[in-house]
Amino acid sequence: MSDVVAGLKELLEKGIKDGVAPGMACAVGDAEQTWFAESGRFTYNAKSPTVDGKTLWDVASLTKIVATTSVAMALYQEHVLDLDAHVQSVVAEFVGDDKDDVTVRNLLLHDSGLPAYLEMKKHTNALAAKDEILRSALRAAPCTRTDYSCLGFITLMELMQRLTGLGMDELVRKYVTAPLGMSDTFYKPELEYRSRCAPTEKYEPWRKELEDLRGFKRVHETYVQGVVHDPIAFVIGGISGNAGLFSTSRDLARIARAWMGAAAPRGTSSSRGTATKSPYAAEVVALFSHKQEEKSTRGLGFDTRAEEDPSAGTKFSMRSFGHTGFTGTTIWVDPESQVFAVLLTNRVHPTAANMKIRDFRPAFHDAVFGLLTA
Repeated sequence: MSDVVAGLKELLEKGIKDGVAPGMACAVGDAEQTWFAESGRFTYNAKSPTVDGKTLWDVASLTKIVATTSVAMALYQEHVLDLDAHVQSVVAEFVGDDKDDVTVRNLLLHDSGLPAYLEMKKHTNALAAKDEILRSALRAAPCTRTDYSCLGFITLMELMQRLTGLGMDELVRKYVTAPLGMSDTFYKPELEYRSRCAPTEKYEPWRKELEDLRGFKRVHETYVQGVVHDPIAFVIGGISGNAGLFSTSRDLARIARAWMGAAAPRGTSSSRGTATKSPYAAEVVALFSHKQEEKSTRGLGFDTRAEEDPSAGTKFSMRSFGHTGFTGTTIWVDPESQVFAVLLTNRVHPTAANMKIRDFRPAFHDAVFGLLTA
């Protein structure tokens, strides 16, 4: 075992011991190499399965960058997606006061004025739920403030589907997973894959009722396993622009390295470690991954490192970009230092009330930076 892997395992084991999550996996890399480590179990039961490199994780809002933003980059690159196009010109149901001013860029920047979230548990019909999302009233005029919005990314998904005539799962296969060889990244895991998925929260009655209504076969009767945790993504059918993707540390290392290679400063040496060629042009990754305005840390789809209380820690440069996910997942890429880190946990097991991940994330990233740059 290399010193880096030993150091990573020690970090994960400490997090598990401290009650951050029952299981964790990570992938970290520099310009030369990628390292992987796993620790813990699916649940706090000593008899539950052990986490390994094949464990599938509900990546929650990492879907926004791994799926939705990456597809947007590809469509922008192909001149199919216009960042300054008005959403209403493609999605006719996107109506209401000031909504005719909302552009694709606003959706990616989270400054469209759309609400952050909607209560969806009352819905049993996926199409009706999606229609309510598209018709949601703005909370603020476009461009006036930044409000991180899941609704914006569901709207963006719908817009890209209509532009291409392809479903979101098809778009992700075409522009993300197939080009990058990510064979363990998908929406709605088939039954044969669900036993490999790290469980999330305890089942709420409304979830079971909707699953039964839809004829869904559960693999666990107590915990959500192999089905998306996010309530909106669950209600609209499991395929969404805001959440719903399942993946492994191995697969996410591929896309993180591809982004890092594409966003690397000119003159940075390309070695065997950056062999994952990016399907996205360097200028496109640079555009989407840069902080766009002073009013927020947001790039286009991606977040960038914050000055205060950064989830990426204090060692990753201010040029770093990435995202976090509600279930306890994170990707951060630093093109300046040529370092990336993927952290996957099921910190919401058995309850989302556990917020110890907030302190663990920055400490993890600082420690990783130290391991890779020592």
